[in-house]
Order: sequence, then C-alpha cells, then structure tokens
Amino acid sequence: MLITDLEAARTHHSALKLIIARHVGSNADLRALRRVVDLCRGLGEVLDDEYCREKVRVVAEYAAEMLAHSEHHRWGVDFLKRQIGDALELIDSRLYSLDLIRRVPARGAVLHFR
Repeated sequence: MLITDLEAARTHHSALKLIIARHVGSNADLRALRRVVDLCRGLGEVLDDEYCREKVRVVAEYAAEMLAHSEHHRWGVDFLKRQIGDALELIDSRLYSLDLIRRVPARGAVLHFR
C-alpha cells in the first residue's frame, strides 16, 4: 500500500461531502456530477488503497444516479444521499487509520522488540 498524500485525500473527501450535502431536490445537476467524478478520480490518484478505491466507486455510482437524473425511479434522493454519506464516512475512517499507520510504525517496532 502506497500512501501518496493524505492531506490531498482529505481535501477531496471534504469537497465531496460538501457537494452531496448541498444537493437538494430531485433535479439533475450535471455540473456537480462532473465535479464529483473529478474529485473521485483525484482521490483515487492520491491514495493507493483498495478499500478506499471501492468506497470511492460506491460514491461515484450513487452520485451519478443522484446527480444525472431528474427523477430517481429506483431510489429516492434521501436513500442515495444516505448511501453516499455512509461511504464517505467509511473513507474518512480509513484515512484516519492510514494516518495512524503512517505515523506509528517506528514507535510500534520499538515496543514490539522490548
């Protein structure tokens, strides 16, 4: 696992949360969709983590459903926002864990050999 830039990942993550939170109603918003796609791509580029990539894929799929259509025949906007929010929360948790892993290995190795 390569951790390229956790700060950039957090920036992408925060921007995604903001876009989803601001979307109201059931109207299509293709501009927001393009931004979500760009942010998801960027998040995938700054983090090489399979778990995060899977959750980013979930965000992108549900956001595409929510932002590309005026009517949500299969799911409602609330359901889509909840699924996206859940995936973003899991990404946030993983970023926290990756940050701890990155900071602690030297100290953990010392404790392990005592």
